[in-house]
Amino acid sequence: YMKSIFKIKGMHCNSCVSTIEKTLYDISGVNFVSVNLPLENVAIEYDDSLSPSLFKSILDKAGFDLIIDGDNDTINHNDVLIKKLVNTLIFGVPLFIFSMYEMMNNIEISILSIFIQLILCTALMIIGREYHQFGLNSIIRLRPDMNSLILIGTGSAYIYSIISSINLLYKLNITGFNKLYFESAGVIILFITIGRYLEKKAKIDTKKSLKKLLETAPMTGFIELNNQWVETNINKINIGSWVMVKPGGQIPVDGIIIEGHSFVDESAITGESIPIEKKVNDKVLGATINGNGKLIIQAETLGKDTIFSRIIKLVEETQATKAPIQKIVDKISYIFVPIVCFLAILSSIYWYIITNDLAFGINILISVLIIACPCALGLATPTAILVGSGIASERGIHFKSAKILQIMHKIDTIVLDKTGTLTKGDMYVSDLYTKRTENDFLEILCSIENASDHPFSKAIMKFTKNKQITLFECTDFETLPGEGVIGTIEGNNIFIGKIDYIKNKKITIPEDAINKDLALRRQGKSIMHCASDQNWIGLVALEDEIKPESEATVYKMQKSGLDVWMLSGDNEITTSHIANLLGIKNVVSNVLPSGKSKLIKKLQSEKKIVAMVGDGINDAPAIAQADIGISIGSGTDVAIETSDVVLINQNIMSILEALKLSKKIIKKIKQNLFWAFAYNIISIPIAMGILYFFNGYLLNPMIAGLTMTLSSLSILLNTLLLKK
Repeated sequence: YMKSIFKIKGMHCNSCVSTIEKTLYDISGVNFVSVNLPLENVAIEYDDSLSPSLFKSILDKAGFDLIIDGDNDTINHNDVLIKKLVNTLIFGVPLFIFSMYEMMNNIEISILSIFIQLILCTALMIIGREYHQFGLNSIIRLRPDMNSLILIGTGSAYIYSIISSINLLYKLNITGFNKLYFESAGVIILFITIGRYLEKKAKIDTKKSLKKLLETAPMTGFIELNNQWVETNINKINIGSWVMVKPGGQIPVDGIIIEGHSFVDESAITGESIPIEKKVNDKVLGATINGNGKLIIQAETLGKDTIFSRIIKLVEETQATKAPIQKIVDKISYIFVPIVCFLAILSSIYWYIITNDLAFGINILISVLIIACPCALGLATPTAILVGSGIASERGIHFKSAKILQIMHKIDTIVLDKTGTLTKGDMYVSDLYTKRTENDFLEILCSIENASDHPFSKAIMKFTKNKQITLFECTDFETLPGEGVIGTIEGNNIFIGKIDYIKNKKITIPEDAINKDLALRRQGKSIMHCASDQNWIGLVALEDEIKPESEATVYKMQKSGLDVWMLSGDNEITTSHIANLLGIKNVVSNVLPSGKSKLIKKLQSEKKIVAMVGDGINDAPAIAQADIGISIGSGTDVAIETSDVVLINQNIMSILEALKLSKKIIKKIKQNLFWAFAYNIISIPIAMGILYFFNGYLLNPMIAGLTMTLSSLSILLNTLLLKK
């Protein structure tokens, strides 16, 4: 399957969303569709035998415009909306003032009044013809939407007023046609146009985080041509090219520093505002900002493969998905408009029978149709997801889908990997103990470890980088996960691993070495023993510092009611030492990668909702098994495909931020849905005339139009409060 996200024009409410999704799902070969109303886009997963042109032609028949080639049409659409707003104000404001003046002063309908209102209202009906065209298309397809309500409401008012005008002008004495609703039809279009313009502006505000992220993308870089550094488009930079970044310049690619020293602002990636020191052989990421030193970088990753591009894609895909709660709202919205139409007609007929006044019944019909607002329902959830995920991305937190955002706040158990999560993951050699000379021991040790990419191996090789040692050829190298490694040097089998691994090989370890092992493990260090055939050679102790924020994070997690666990492949003594320092009571040590996922399954079988936090590679099975998999890493080695939440900034305090943000977003969604439903539950009965029984109040259709507009705006403004 292919997956693409397209801009789409012509959407106005949640009924439009349902129509588009139903239309696309009817196409054979379409596997997944998700329409985002605030972002005005649609994500489609489809068989590669299909083409976007097919979707465009089918949606065109349904009254919607799919944009395939960029956003130019969307920009033009904004200009059209502004032009429509200006034209509507030119005719709508005078109509509103004139009609309100006559209404407040109880002025009788005159020939002048009829012609003024007719001209102004007709102009507004022409300006707002798009609403009527979309509404009619929806009715023809038997999928009425918000535009259908506008069409029936304003159309009824306009036609009734035309007949009344003829009746009054020519004194035909047609029963029931003695009032004008030109002002209602025209002013409703005025309020709806103003509302949609303000909605558009508010929606743009909800998208600012993503827009800001997109604008951060680098466009050019300096490469060497004819012994000169020339600025060129990033598309012309190749992998392996040397790229020069001036002080204060933007780094265009992911790569390695070949020359120079500087401090780099990585806030675009991690959300961390403090610049990070970078020197030769350090990795740098595209879209970050160089400090006051010139850097020469060798390009490793370009374009869509850079971590920055992957982040943008992740944010876009998250915002294109739907939270489970939204699917329920979609189902309600799908039947909402037909129900409103039924209630409007039923209440109109009822009041006509009761009062024998056709104008009264028409007033009820228009008010019910106009005040009902599926727009508010449609905006309640996606706007909160949009704003929330934007805030998260600014802080280096990336959710893979809207579903994850909704589930996250339910987590009651969190499982933390030790190395690289609670500790820095930057191992270093702290102690050596051997019966041979240090050089002899290191030559054997490094000849084997040089073939491995394990963090322990990297730490050992780094320790010997500046030492004069000879490396022997290693053959038959093999890694035994969770135990150690084996290889052959000059015919001798070399074993390197934990003390139990060496003992299992029936190799005798000296008593003083066993005591040394125990003493070092009690200090929280990891110990690797080395043996040649049946002879013990020595041990190496490796240490990993606890991250400064780990203790505070664990404390806050436990204080918030989370059940905190720590997993490690390390031995029990070392693991317990770290756990005691951090105040973690639930500890599992000596666990292999497969054992980590088994623990997650066990906790889930106890009806717990579990989040697993790891480095995203070694912990992939456990991350995949957990209800929420959280990957924490530098961004270049993060397993985005496996995890549900990616913490680019490596700060585990961000886990608490992610949990808090999820709770805030869900709270905002519930608030929005409450007000959207409450608005309709209260307003529709009032529009149907329920208050007329008690105090003689009858809702004016103009007030209905204004109220409907304000309901959608209130949802958008309430959502934007998330930014506070």
